[in-house]
Amino acid sequence: HLPVVHGPVPLAPAQRLAGVRLEAQVGGTVTVTVVDERGAPIADARVQLQRASGDEPAGVARARTVRFGEDDTTFAFGGDDALGSATTSADGVAIVRGLPAGALEVVATHRDHAPSEAVAVSMAENGTAEARVVMARPARIEVRVVDEAGVALAGAKVVLKPADTPFGGERTATSDADGLAKFEGVPPGEFTAALGREQAARRIGDVTMLLADGAQTIDGSKRPVTAVAGQTVSIELQRPLLARIVGTVVGSGGALADCVVELESTSERVVPG
Repeated sequence: HLPVVHGPVPLAPAQRLAGVRLEAQVGGTVTVTVVDERGAPIADARVQLQRASGDEPAGVARARTVRFGEDDTTFAFGGDDALGSATTSADGVAIVRGLPAGALEVVATHRDHAPSEAVAVSMAENGTAEARVVMARPARIEVRVVDEAGVALAGAKVVLKPADTPFGGERTATSDADGLAKFEGVPPGEFTAALGREQAARRIGDVTMLLADGAQTIDGSKRPVTAVAGQTVSIELQRPLLARIVGTVVGSGGALADCVVELESTSERVVPG
């Protein structure tokens, strides 16, 4: 059945209220078959149904909130709650019930395979639908991080991002003592690897936060990489020589403390390669 909400229900202290009636509508059902590249069924795969991008009902936005601090300050973040999920049986089939009508999409994950691409599902009200999801063998990407002299760098943040996705889908890893940052379970496809920038702390009232605004990677370090199913792909990223700007903020009475200084580019600079 679909979730149902009834409210508001006025309730006085110590009052016992009877007669509240909730009527849940029967939702749709999707039968999902998960197979590998050869068409063999995959057991124990986790399938998840969610609304297709751009198909959220008008005026509805999913979010999750986090409270912290003595005053219970609340911050909201984008959410991606699933409408339903299930695990495939030995024949690779999973059945998900209680789904709303509309354009949905199904994705599958499994410990031995790369996450699947989203498969579109058109769900009629209280209807049934079928979907077939193909999972590929995962790729492995190793990124060696070096400085301008070719010496391995430990503790460098590497960002791996799908080349055809402007937002989201990022993975991060940190280089080890040998300068290697490793990405496991990568789906086949085109990616961009780049060195990450350190996030600057910002104070908002009495709260210090790391805000993900501005460029989060160093443009001069970007390199394309192709993830191939079942293979390990190795590339090298070189940290470019970065400039450092030092100055003093002054006012009419002299030097000013606790000022936030931001640096903005006044022109577009093209980095060769």
